[in-house]
Amino acid sequence: MKHDEETIKRIRSRVVIAGCLITLLVFSAALTLSIVGRSSKTTITRPMTYSNVDRVTYLASVPPSSIYGRSTITTGEAIFTGETQSVLFQLSYYLETPYLSSVSGSLQLVGAIKADGISRTVFASPIQRFVGDQGVVRVPLSMATYRQIVRLFDQTTGLGSYVLQIEPIVHATGTIEHQPFSTSLSQNFVFGATASEIVPPDLANPGGANPSIASSASSMSKSQTQLINRTTVVPSQFTAGPIEIPLADARVVASLLTLLLLALVVVVSRSVLRMLRSSEQLRIAIRYRPSLVWVTAAINDGDQVVDVEGIGDLGAMARKFETFIQVVQGGDRISYFVRDGRTCYRYQIIYNDLNSFADSGVEGETEVVDAEVGNSGDLARVVEKTSGDRLFQRA
Repeated sequence: MKHDEETIKRIRSRVVIAGCLITLLVFSAALTLSIVGRSSKTTITRPMTYSNVDRVTYLASVPPSSIYGRSTITTGEAIFTGETQSVLFQLSYYLETPYLSSVSGSLQLVGAIKADGISRTVFASPIQRFVGDQGVVRVPLSMATYRQIVRLFDQTTGLGSYVLQIEPIVHATGTIEHQPFSTSLSQNFVFGATASEIVPPDLANPGGANPSIASSASSMSKSQTQLINRTTVVPSQFTAGPIEIPLADARVVASLLTLLLLALVVVVSRSVLRMLRSSEQLRIAIRYRPSLVWVTAAINDGDQVVDVEGIGDLGAMARKFETFIQVVQGGDRISYFVRDGRTCYRYQIIYNDLNSFADSGVEGETEVVDAEVGNSGDLARVVEKTSGDRLFQRA
């Protein structure tokens, strides 16, 4: 009777499955350790853009019958000093940013006539405090005062044409998305200036511009764009290809996967061990399968039979004598033999059905048996069991 090939195949397939599960378990455990070792918080630095804008505008009233043909002069137009009594200059400051901000600061607007290194202030606003993302300050320029100062320049320098420099002075501090910032601005707007005319920067012919030619710009402004880094601490994320989940959730998933694989490895391994423990002859068949040869009888008349203590001893003898292990089934037991001349080394076990996988607790048994020697019918009882090592010493 040969061993059940299907049972051996099932055992081998479960061993392969167990090996695959162990490999997955190792990778899962490594991944879990990697995830657990990561910091649960991530620091992100994001640049935020903001712009400081200072804008100068002016406005003056003129008689409707003036050369302008209307009652006001607006930003971008030439100012004829004889047509109006004063011009109102205005400085506006804006903080432009899409982020949450809180700002406070101060504004001042100063105007001065300059020529040949000489400078004379013609107006200066008081320092104006503001709170919020914008502030405004206004200051009038009297045309009578302006013409008086220009005549002094004419008498001193004789140039006749000068520069009127309008200087916005801005100081702002605050926070953007809770990140502090501080800004100081002092950017000049330069007008052409004569006793009879003030020409804004946008007009090409200071001193002789036609009042009907106005700049296309409705205001004069300068912008300073800056960056501020926003540092935030957020919960870490675990990214695997297109999948991104919170690190805390990834730890739970990885841990559960590792425990599941561990449980599967234990179940499959116990199944394999239970199948092997259920039948010693099955273990022998798996381990020594290439060396086993089933025969109907292995003992001849006159052979001496020596029982060994374990199948390992018999396997060692088969390798030493370079022979097969002969298997004989008889009655309720299976016998394994290795022949050396007229000596048969034997190991016996009680026969267990290969298809039974319950833990029977039946171990391999050896016993001294009677063997007939020669044709005389005399019985020779083998009174000694010996191990493979002792047999090799006797050999």
